[in-house]
Amino acid sequence: MPELRTAPELPPSHSLLSHVFRLQVAEWREEGKAEIVPGVLFIDEVHMLDIECFSFLNRALENDMAPVLVVATNRGITKIRGTQYKSPHGIPIDLLDRLLIISTEPYSEKEIRQILDIRCD
Repeated sequence: MPELRTAPELPPSHSLLSHVFRLQVAEWREEGKAEIVPGVLFIDEVHMLDIECFSFLNRALENDMAPVLVVATNRGITKIRGTQYKSPHGIPIDLLDRLLIISTEPYSEKEIRQILDIRCD
């Protein structure tokens, strides 16, 4: 296993561990030993996140390696945690503007039977 490099100076906004981790990943990418592949980030009950989490998600979505973000909630207009503001689904408006909202409906009895037939076969 390659030896971890340590940073001589640590940026004040980063912990030592995350800084060393970033250096190591960058080295492995340069050497062709690692590849970063964007994925899918699924967050259920997204209305439970606070404003700091939403700020992080906004920044993460601007990254070159941003994941596909899928969020789910069953809330209407509700308070954004960590603020006094209310918004649809409890999601800040600046993030909400970047999302595609797809409404879902419950399965009918016929659809449930079809699903069970397929799964139990």
